[in-house]
Amino acid sequence: MTNSDPSLLFFEVRTIICIMSGITLLLALTHLYAWFLRRRDRWSAFWGLGNLLASIGLALVSLRGYIPYILTISISQTAIVAGIFLNWLGLRSFNEKPPIRPWCWLLFPTIFAALEINSPISDAMSHRMTLIASLLSVISILIINELFAIQKSRGLQITRFITLLFVLFVLGNIVRVITMWVHPVHHLSRLPSPIVGFTLAGTLALMTAWNMGFMMLSAERLQNALMLAANTDGLTGVMNRNAFEAAVRRQLAANLNPRSRSARSSPPASVPIGEAGGAILHDALLTIDIDEFKQVNDQYGHEAGDALLRLFAATAQNSLRSTDCLGRRGGDEFTIFLKGVDEAGATRIAERLRKSFTSSSQHDPQIGRPSTLSIGIMMIHADNSSLESLLAQADAAMYQAKGQGKDRVMLAGSGA
Repeated sequence: MTNSDPSLLFFEVRTIICIMSGITLLLALTHLYAWFLRRRDRWSAFWGLGNLLASIGLALVSLRGYIPYILTISISQTAIVAGIFLNWLGLRSFNEKPPIRPWCWLLFPTIFAALEINSPISDAMSHRMTLIASLLSVISILIINELFAIQKSRGLQITRFITLLFVLFVLGNIVRVITMWVHPVHHLSRLPSPIVGFTLAGTLALMTAWNMGFMMLSAERLQNALMLAANTDGLTGVMNRNAFEAAVRRQLAANLNPRSRSARSSPPASVPIGEAGGAILHDALLTIDIDEFKQVNDQYGHEAGDALLRLFAATAQNSLRSTDCLGRRGGDEFTIFLKGVDEAGATRIAERLRKSFTSSSQHDPQIGRPSTLSIGIMMIHADNSSLESLLAQADAAMYQAKGQGKDRVMLAGSGA
């Protein structure tokens, strides 16, 4: 029977550090390549440089005993801390915050290096470990705060996963400091190899995981941007035709729900007083056309026409409620879906929009003349009405408004 030493199951500490350096270098190259492909994504450059510094620092640590002490301890640890600091700068860039002045980048590692190289702190391992863990924890807390800001402003879900990783990293540093002061040692070699091995392996796992999280963060942001571009009109910023029609179809399908029908006897909280006067509320579909839009393009140029379209979109968004939908069908035609209104309420909203747009266009320096709207309204009474039929009837009312002199609101089927 062969006797086996349990300690052989653990990697040598130097081997683990070399593995950490190699993996961190690969992560650095991945981020830098991503930045090379999309130069506008400066945050990838920060993350790549941060991992590159950390990889260099770990490589120096692995060479302890072969190169000068100052390189394997002070310079290496300064590089690792500076690398984590660049991760924070990358998140600030990702969140489109103003860049920090370059001298601030140098101030932080310079102070740390001064404390490491020539101070009483550098004489005791417990002091040095406390300094490193404290600085890493402070930077990690800054990163967590930035992740919360990204989640709040952009709604990216992967931030929760990355936040958890940095919380674990902070807790690990706290435990390391407590352990160091409860059981002080004067040299890293005095620590049991399994303890050092597990600590380094855990740190490697966290570093790899949060770097993968950074990549997923960029991917989620890009995916959201592509989805927004696919559903948004590039000129006005409102829904494009496909997105608007899809949203209205979902609402029409939801109206088939018995609970939805029973809830329509009272207006939603977002409906202003006076917008719904009837006992039973319905939905309404509006089609809007900007009168004499072609003449604006011919007389003032296409820039003025584009400005007029943007002005209408802004005016409409200010006139509508949070429950309403606005979309551009194409050219100078727009559609609006009003939720929970009666005929009088829909007409009031349309009239408010018409008057507000005429007033705004008259005072716009790019247009310099009042522009008017022709609006057709189709009330949605039947649960099984198709969107195509509703749009056709709203269009007919809108063309009827144009035929009667433009600059007016016409209710489908009313003749007035």
